[in-house]
Amino acid sequence: MSATHGRNGQAERSRKKAGAVQQEWQLQEAKARLSEVFRLARERGPQRVTKHGREAVVIVPAEEYARLAVYRRKTRNPHRAMNSKRRSASWS
Repeated sequence: MSATHGRNGQAERSRKKAGAVQQEWQLQEAKARLSEVFRLARERGPQRVTKHGREAVVIVPAEEYARLAVYRRKTRNPHRAMNSKRRSASWS
């Protein structure tokens, strides 16, 4: 299936007309063009992959994933981080 045909054909055509870098891929196309998806994720930002018309995964550079993982750990339980600081301070 080409990039301008299929369920999301109109949206894909409008993205290409606007000169935007493709950010959403159908699973089959992402598999066939994985090197391009990988390169675009590194150079231009997150690339979304859909399955059956629904967003399934987002491919992001490792650096961005690491940054998001640290942020998630910090915000998941702010009291836990505060309590660990108190404990380490009392051990000094």
